[in-house]
Amino acid sequence: MRILCATDVPPWPERDGYRIRTANIVRSLAGVGEVDLFVVAVGQPIEPLAVPAAIRLSRTTVVPAPQRGTVAVLARWATGTSPRHLLRVDWNAPRALLLKWARPPYDLIWFEHAHTWAGLAGAVPGPTVVDLDNLEDRRLRQRHHAGRSTGGRAEGSFARRVAASLLDPIDERRWGQLQRRLANDVTAVLLCSDLDRGRLGAPNAVVVPNGYSLADKADVPTGRTSRAPVLVMISLLTYEPNVDGVWFFVDEVLPLVRAAVPSVELRLVGRHDHRVAAVADRPGVALRGEVPDVGPELRDAAVVVVPIRSGGGTRIKILEAFARRVPVVSTTFGCEGIDAVPGEHLLIGDTPDALANACVQLLSDDALRTRVIDAAHALFVSRYRWEDIRPRVAALARAVADGSFTSGPRP
Repeated sequence: MRILCATDVPPWPERDGYRIRTANIVRSLAGVGEVDLFVVAVGQPIEPLAVPAAIRLSRTTVVPAPQRGTVAVLARWATGTSPRHLLRVDWNAPRALLLKWARPPYDLIWFEHAHTWAGLAGAVPGPTVVDLDNLEDRRLRQRHHAGRSTGGRAEGSFARRVAASLLDPIDERRWGQLQRRLANDVTAVLLCSDLDRGRLGAPNAVVVPNGYSLADKADVPTGRTSRAPVLVMISLLTYEPNVDGVWFFVDEVLPLVRAAVPSVELRLVGRHDHRVAAVADRPGVALRGEVPDVGPELRDAAVVVVPIRSGGGTRIKILEAFARRVPVVSTTFGCEGIDAVPGEHLLIGDTPDALANACVQLLSDDALRTRVIDAAHALFVSRYRWEDIRPRVAALARAVADGSFTSGPRP
């Protein structure tokens, strides 16, 4: 089987959930056929792909994606039907490079993410699968609500917040239309959860959940290496929903936790920019930045916090905590799409008081901690190991390539 896989991010290094999913999809495809991997480096420098030795790919290339300025984006937006985020990239150059580089015929065309499909669809013929990962219309809707409740701190300047409040509702509709057109045009669509499958409403939608992999059994800690009351948030802190979550927790939740547990410390782990830099000056906050291995951070963690109120997909950071036996406190939205029961596998809070109380409970009640940790780890083992998920991706790839994939009637 010959497969062309196109993605808008280099899968390696696996430094965030977006890349972890992409890397595991590529690994799954490499197990069933000869994969030509075409990477469009959107907003990133061109670097050679560091393909792990265990993954054999037929051919790889990384190509640049020219960025348009704000004026050019808005001009195209005003006269077209595409959302702003899609218009920021000039896909003409990557598309032309793909036409020169690809070596059809292919038995399967696989696109990672809606942006890649929108920019490159039809350049090379073949039965097609798109991994949507996130539903962009829902992400915009949730961002709008979160921005209103925090004054839009995650969105930067006042002018940008005003523009977002006016243009986001239109882009939300445009993304919805694009996602429906995508689902109607391709053979199969991947989504992270049954919730997103229901929202999309496409008969050819297939759920492939996010997952997590532990290097080996020794990677699972048996308990904290530090007795210090440390709360940890591990996220890509340049992503707007995570930026919003940081400020929401630091401004409204952490002071309540510190009132009950004065020695508690919040550690923020992940690549960040100017939008979160100022949190380092807040009492009880340590901005750790990007680290080569999150293992030591999680071994010190008493609780992993996920104060997310917008975004899409499912939070791999929660599955990581489940796998490594660290209890989780999350918003309802933060754990959406994961089959976790509040009070059993994690604690939930959607208000500052509820989130703070959940953190304090896990810091002070050892029996509760143990019960939640054991249940969450068992859930991870039973449903969310990439080792068990990858065969499902491989089976879908085979079915689409040989024509045996079936779906319900199209509307």
